[in-house]
Amino acid sequence: MKKSPLQRKTPLRRTGIKRKPKSALQKRKDDTGSTYWRNRADKLWSELVRSQGKCAKCGKVGRTEAHHLLTRARKHLRHKLENGIELCMRCHKYGPESAHDDPTAFSQWLGMAEPEKYAWVSRNRHKTFYGKPDYKQAYEDLLAIKERRG
Repeated sequence: MKKSPLQRKTPLRRTGIKRKPKSALQKRKDDTGSTYWRNRADKLWSELVRSQGKCAKCGKVGRTEAHHLLTRARKHLRHKLENGIELCMRCHKYGPESAHDDPTAFSQWLGMAEPEKYAWVSRNRHKTFYGKPDYKQAYEDLLAIKERRG
């Protein structure tokens, strides 16, 4: 049988199911390394670090901030609770011996006041990680910690 010039060489697939393209939000949710999951994990990490409600350095009660002991650029340590400490705004950014203005003095204070955190920082300071971070897993781990704390 001879094929007419209008016939296709391969038949069209007809599954009957038309898939709707994924939205931009759904694509971000599917990517475990996306800013969607990073921002959610950042917010939850900050909330857990600030759970005491007072500055670890001066004891001031009220508005506090979560400070990363090792930089947030260390993506594999960014959402570890051991990497955070609760500080008031003055001790975090604006005071004369704040964590950002005078890191050497802050490091000395940390060694005396919080030796277990200082030891953790010393152990993890030079660890490197190559690969794509899994922020969704970090978020889920932090959520489990929050649920355990009640």
